[in-house]
Amino acid sequence: MSWRVYQSSEMIPSLTRIQMFQLWDSLLDKHFQHISRFIQDCASGNLPAYSFLEPSFVIEKGQSATSEHPPANVCAGEHFLQTIWEAISTSPAFSETLLIINFDEHGGCPDHVPPNWTATSPGSDSSPGDQGFYFNRFGVRVPAIFASPFIREKTVFRASNTPWAADSVPYDHTSILAMLLDWKKIDRSALDSKRVQCAPPHPFDALFIEECRKDTPALQARCTYTNPGACERLVNFIKNLFGLCADGYRLSPLQKSIIAADAHFRAYQASKGKVRYASEDDIHHLLNTIRSETDMTAHFENVCHKK
Repeated sequence: MSWRVYQSSEMIPSLTRIQMFQLWDSLLDKHFQHISRFIQDCASGNLPAYSFLEPSFVIEKGQSATSEHPPANVCAGEHFLQTIWEAISTSPAFSETLLIINFDEHGGCPDHVPPNWTATSPGSDSSPGDQGFYFNRFGVRVPAIFASPFIREKTVFRASNTPWAADSVPYDHTSILAMLLDWKKIDRSALDSKRVQCAPPHPFDALFIEECRKDTPALQARCTYTNPGACERLVNFIKNLFGLCADGYRLSPLQKSIIAADAHFRAYQASKGKVRYASEDDIHHLLNTIRSETDMTAHFENVCHKK
């Protein structure tokens, strides 16, 4: 099937790619394009069968990161989603397109119902995994947003009316993987994860209606934001004196993982596939040198310029 990963960053390679060794082969380069190509493909009605969209994870060219991941401004992510929605909803292929917006975390929102312990362990390496944990507990509840002209307005959907009952299997992130396999009639056993194999059958089918809606909601990001000004940067600098944050914003664990994964990817490319990993010393040096988003931007501008 046709597929493409569209990245928002103009400096950093696709996060999906640098974190998955299976995707490093240069023969797959054509599958990784900039988000501007996605907008073009929407306009022409030539999207691949499967598209994966990546926001930006670091400030570039003075623009805020759009990942909604700390320390990014959530509002920037809302405006990014508005751009994606406008591209899809005005596409001549809109009636054939399903947009899924996934969040990997709960955003710090409290939940009065604790997750249950009825999840299936993904595999033998997690039965048990580190510290004796069997990965048999569902995580905190996170939202997923589905957009299609074949979904009724304001639909709220759950796996069951009692998703946290002991005998219920709630939807989780692996339900999306199960849906993709079912969609393309691929046996779920093609993936090693037992969690995927045990996901509810044909998840999300009940979401869709028979007749295509004629209305297209004009969604609008209602928040406004500006990039950090001199005053805000001064406040951040003063906070740094007490070890609270760095000027330009201290790196999050996610951003540190991007730096490390990118170092491995570039080492592989430079060696033409002979070296799979950068050395631990190189990784430690990078993480000791790059301490803020400002440092991270300068680092990637430098390595991209050398390339």
